[in-house]
Amino acid sequence: MRNFIFEFEQDKALEFGLKLNELLLLDYMLKFFHTDRVKRQRKGERFYCRLTYNKVLGDLPILRIKERQLRNMIIGLEKKGIVERFSELKNQMYLYVDFNKLFGNDLPNDTNGQASSCPDVGSKVPTIDNYDNNKIKIKINNARVRELDLEIFNKVLHELLKERVSKISYDLFFYVTKAIQLEDDGIIFRVKWKERIEQAFMDKFTSIVEEAVSKFI
Repeated sequence: MRNFIFEFEQDKALEFGLKLNELLLLDYMLKFFHTDRVKRQRKGERFYCRLTYNKVLGDLPILRIKERQLRNMIIGLEKKGIVERFSELKNQMYLYVDFNKLFGNDLPNDTNGQASSCPDVGSKVPTIDNYDNNKIKIKINNARVRELDLEIFNKVLHELLKERVSKISYDLFFYVTKAIQLEDDGIIFRVKWKERIEQAFMDKFTSIVEEAVSKFI
C-alpha cells in the first residue's frame, strides 16, 4: 500500500473513511487556502476561508459533480469532523479545515497555537514557532564537505528545494530544513517531520543535497 495519497497518509484517510474525490477536494483546499488570493474571516482563534462553488467546479472539472453534490460532499466532510462551515451563503461558504487531524495531529501551529488551516494574509505556511530538533544525516563521500560555509550552503540548498519539490511540499516539510553540522562523511540537517521526509522524500532530498554540495566541491 502506498504511504501517501496527495499530501495525506493513506492510513489516516482510511481511518476517516475518505474517498478519493474527497481527498482531491481536501488537497485543493490545502493549496488554495494557503495563497494570498483567498478571502478570510476570523472567528475566535480560527480563520475561515471563503470558497465558492463556481471556483471549485471550474478548477476541478474532473470531479464531474454539480453545486448541490459539492455542497453535500463538504457536509459529509463536516460530519467526519474535518470541516467546519461558517457564514454560508447561496453560492459560497467560509470553511475551516482541520488539517491537524489529517496530518496525524502533527501539523505545526501558528502564532496563536492553533493548527494552521487558513492563516492570516501574508503569513508563511505553516508558521513554526517551536519545532523538534529532529536530525537527518546525508552521507557525502568527500572529506572536503567540512570546508563548506553553512550559511551559503543552506541558501543554495533552499533554492534547489524550491525548484525540485512542489510549493506545498516545501512549505510543509522543508521550509525549516537547515544544515547544522559538517562531518568528514556527511552533513547533519535539522528538519521538521523527520519520519515523513524519510518515508516520502528521502531519495529526492539526498539527490538535492548532493547537487548542492557539487556546486562547492
